[in-house]
Amino acid sequence: MAGRNRIWRPSVASVAALAFLCFAGFAPGRAAGLDPAQMSADEIKALEQRLTDAGCYKGALDGKTSSALDKAIKACPDQRPFLRIETGMHTVPISHMGVDAACSQLATASEDKTVRLWSLPDGKLQRIVRLPIGEGHAGKVFSAKLSPDGRWLAAGGSDAAWYKSGRGSLSIVDLSNGTIRRLGSFESSINQIAFSPNGQRVAVGLFGTYGLRVLDVMTGAELLADRDYGDGVYGLAFSPDGGLITSSYDGQVRRYGPDLYLAVRRAAPDGKLPAGVAIDPSGRRVAIGYGYDSSVSILDATTLVQLAKAETDDLKGALANVAWSHDGGTLVAGSNARDQSRGYYFLRRFDPNGLRLGADILGGFTTIRDIQPCGAGFVFTAGDFDLLSAEGVVTILQSPRTADMRDKVGSAFTVSGDASSVRFGLGVGGWMPVMFDVAASSITESPGLPPDLALAKVDGLPVTDWRNNTEPKLNGTKLSRFQYGRSLALAIRPDSSGFVLGADFSVCAFDAKGNQLWNHSGPGQAWGVNFSADGEVVAVAYRDGTVRWQRWSDGAELLALFVEPQSRKWVAWTPSGYYMASAGGEDLIGWHVNRGWEQEADFFPASQFRAEYNRPDIVRLVLQTRDEAEAVRQANRATARAVEAKPVGAALPPVVSIISPSDGSRFSSDLVEIAYSLRSPSGLPIDRLEALADGQKVPLTGFEKTNSREGKVVATLPRKDTQLSLIAYSGDLTSAPASVKLAYYGPRSLSEK
Repeated sequence: MAGRNRIWRPSVASVAALAFLCFAGFAPGRAAGLDPAQMSADEIKALEQRLTDAGCYKGALDGKTSSALDKAIKACPDQRPFLRIETGMHTVPISHMGVDAACSQLATASEDKTVRLWSLPDGKLQRIVRLPIGEGHAGKVFSAKLSPDGRWLAAGGSDAAWYKSGRGSLSIVDLSNGTIRRLGSFESSINQIAFSPNGQRVAVGLFGTYGLRVLDVMTGAELLADRDYGDGVYGLAFSPDGGLITSSYDGQVRRYGPDLYLAVRRAAPDGKLPAGVAIDPSGRRVAIGYGYDSSVSILDATTLVQLAKAETDDLKGALANVAWSHDGGTLVAGSNARDQSRGYYFLRRFDPNGLRLGADILGGFTTIRDIQPCGAGFVFTAGDFDLLSAEGVVTILQSPRTADMRDKVGSAFTVSGDASSVRFGLGVGGWMPVMFDVAASSITESPGLPPDLALAKVDGLPVTDWRNNTEPKLNGTKLSRFQYGRSLALAIRPDSSGFVLGADFSVCAFDAKGNQLWNHSGPGQAWGVNFSADGEVVAVAYRDGTVRWQRWSDGAELLALFVEPQSRKWVAWTPSGYYMASAGGEDLIGWHVNRGWEQEADFFPASQFRAEYNRPDIVRLVLQTRDEAEAVRQANRATARAVEAKPVGAALPPVVSIISPSDGSRFSSDLVEIAYSLRSPSGLPIDRLEALADGQKVPLTGFEKTNSREGKVVATLPRKDTQLSLIAYSGDLTSAPASVKLAYYGPRSLSEK
């Protein structure tokens, strides 16, 4: 088997189960979580400004409650700031990828609610697309694809709009100018997306029995709606002639002609759950992978009659994802089939007739989620994303920057009696163990288990079948209210009066009789759970690399911790955003603030709120008080702070962007005209604009005090290649810099020659 150097990777949950839970049990139209009656006039005015900018509010910016404001809150995306982790890489595994035809750009989708654009073949981050999000699963992105020419990005999943209206849409981003349009109106989450070869059509496969849609990219017109599906659509591919082939967990493979009429429907020949679909460049063959089955079928792309079955009889596990090389000579498949002796998941290559080609390619320690043709080879994702050359050589482009929280049971996840110290592995299970001490504000290596830290109690109540099982039991009877995927971890209260289960999509609390007390939907799978000595605090190890402390009485979150494994930088924060951090750690979190449905969200790093929210004193108190508001009161009293921090939503800094010159532009004079746009999400006047050249302030003329507008200024730049930055100010609020790199080609002064 061909090898590669690896460290570790996070696990991947079933998208099917997640998609179900995203919509099952939630009633659309629930409250947005904002109550103007509980807000100050400054907060209301800032909210009115954001809703106006989003196109939802037409009333006066007067800081007063009104029916118009209430209607705008219901119509717009949730305007509450959401605190998110930002490492420069996805915080949970990539769901799907999209590559342009030139293999120069890659789009990655993730359940961390972001889409990221990367340059190829170097794998450098170019842009983060933040679409509207909400609480829980709202806004998780399951699929993202690029049009062949790279102009259009299509993204979708658990659309935040569904949680308000009961209907979701596909987001289309024009990467040439950043505009966003929402196409379609769907009853369910989006599982799969595919562009036609000419980029004029986009197909959407939905979860459940809602079937297939094909939309016109430019007009949004619905060209095809086939709802005659018995289960979700898990594979989509356009053929070179514009036809379309789909697979569904109803067991069927379907072909639609270029006219989009259903031409052929057949049962998949080698399994009940056909998944991945890939059509070879000639349009003559289609490969089908399967969920929970190692088979790979090769069918005639016109008749869907089987031509061959790939050589996979020696495998256990699935090869659900399939892709053809651009020359049609190689078929690659992979998913959760793996080398049992070494624990690696792998890719297998075949010729067009299904005969095995060469050794299997080591893919990593977690499921391979997607494979796409790229140049002469392929790009694939298994937690990270990598290039596979035609010769079978793997190049790692990006690796995870989160702790791998899988299997945090037993000694792999222990806590002190007061829950202020927690020990866990940064790798799978107990691998690379560290201990975080809230009181000492420190993280240290912890090769041995300290005697004052306790393992989760798993005896004292007859709870069984709780490890990687969908049917945990109490007294031999299935817990009737458990509907959250697999149970992954168990902790029983020290007095045996109840227990918690960490599961695929929740943490669930039960009393000793099996009655559910609460269910808390966290940021992903809960791979470890443990109690404080008095049973009043639950520590949880989550899939996104965080440890979160939750209150036993109601499941409310008290504190969260994130550690970047590579640097050991860390940050701990309360639900309102008060934080303490190691040097550089505050840059690991920030606030996502939605705008309109067809606008990219803003993101403000925590460092922009340092003056009021960098509060280690509050963070250290919150596990003692078990109430954030009380911790704030005690900390402020101890430091004689008379006024609490202004809510983040009322203190958002200005946002500046450079319209021109564009990045990479050339200039020949020391006077450079800059076209800019400004916004003030808080509604405060923007009273100052600064220009910097390579970080040094330079003269700037032409700026006038404003609230929100576009304008032009002139900066005096040094006669050399320069990074130009603009920074906007609203009183004490400072924007993040907007920067472009400029190349100088004019005459130089004598001192510069």
